[in-house]
Amino acid sequence: MSGMIFKLVDIMEEQLVYYDYLLGLSNEKRDYIIDNSIDELQKVTELENKIINKNNGLEKLRLECIKDIADVLNVADSELTIKELVALIDGHNGSSELDEIAYKIKDKIELLKSANSHNKMLIQNSLEYIDYTMNAIYTSCESDPVVSGYGDENLINNTKLFDVTQ
Repeated sequence: MSGMIFKLVDIMEEQLVYYDYLLGLSNEKRDYIIDNSIDELQKVTELENKIINKNNGLEKLRLECIKDIADVLNVADSELTIKELVALIDGHNGSSELDEIAYKIKDKIELLKSANSHNKMLIQNSLEYIDYTMNAIYTSCESDPVVSGYGDENLINNTKLFDVTQ
């Protein structure tokens, strides 16, 4: 049984490394969003997707491990949470390690959620600014735009779209 627990801890420790890496990438994304570095943002997003896919593979292994442990404990794996598992194996080898890694993962996921929420807000603000700018341009073009010549005699409502003076 303790071998299964330590296998689960190992899987979760590997997941923690990926979550930590994703948190770093989220912070990089924030900087690229602020700097409007679209190419760099795309590169980070692609790398982020690769890490998420690797972590999804680990999640499948973690769930298989939980199922094996649930079978040994004669409980339904669909109802067995890490917190319940720690309570069930309290005092056995690996219980404190499992509790500790579960806490670290939960903490890292909360930081990741916060960073992603901040990035989402930055993107929404950028989109709102673009929308505002486009509306301002559209509104300024609603009056009769003219091509200005060499003097102000051809101006209508002081709107210039093209200036042909050199």
